Amino acid sequence: DYDLNTPWRLIASAAVVLNRRVIVSGEYEYVDYPSANVKDTYHGEYDWIRDFFKYNTRAAHNFRVGVEYRANSLFSLRGGYSYNGSPYDKGDWNAENDIQTLSTGLGFNFGSCYVDVAYLYKSATDTDYFYNYVDPNHADNPTYHFSSDKIKTTSRNSELRCSFGVKF
Repeated sequence: DYDLNTPWRLIASAAVVLNRRVIVSGEYEYVDYPSANVKDTYHGEYDWIRDFFKYNTRAAHNFRVGVEYRANSLFSLRGGYSYNGSPYDKGDWNAENDIQTLSTGLGFNFGSCYVDVAYLYKSATDTDYFYNYVDPNHADNPTYHFSSDKIKTTSRNSELRCSFGVKF
C-alpha cells in the first residue's frame, strides 16, 4: 500500500475574442515537481522515489499560446505554440531538456458533428550517458566513478491528429 501525492500546479490563463472571428488565448503553468511524494505503510521501499523528486527535480514553468480564426460558421483555422520547461534540477544532465511544440490545424463544424485535423511538430533535447556507474564500496572516491562522455540527442517528431465529434 502507498499514498501518492502528485506535484501541485498553479495555472493562470486568459483569452480574448476579437471581431467575433479571432480567439487569442494564453496560459502559464507552474508545476512544483519537488512537492511530489510517495509514502508506504510498511518498510520504506518507496523512499527512493520520494528522494528522487526531492533532490533531482525543480519547479517547471510551462507556457501555451494559441490563435483561432473562424472564417465562417463551417471553417476554422488554428495555430499554437507550447513550451514545457525541464523538471530536472540545475546541474543535472537533463536540466535543459525543454520541450517545444508548434501546431496548426483546421476545424469543420457541420452543426450536429465536427471534424478537427491538426499537425504538431515537437522538438526536445535529451542529454544522457551511455553508461554511468559508481562503485558502492567507494562512492566517495571519484577514482571509482566510471561514465561515458555525455550523449546529446535531439528528438523531433511530427504528428497528424484527426478527431470527430457528435453533438447531442
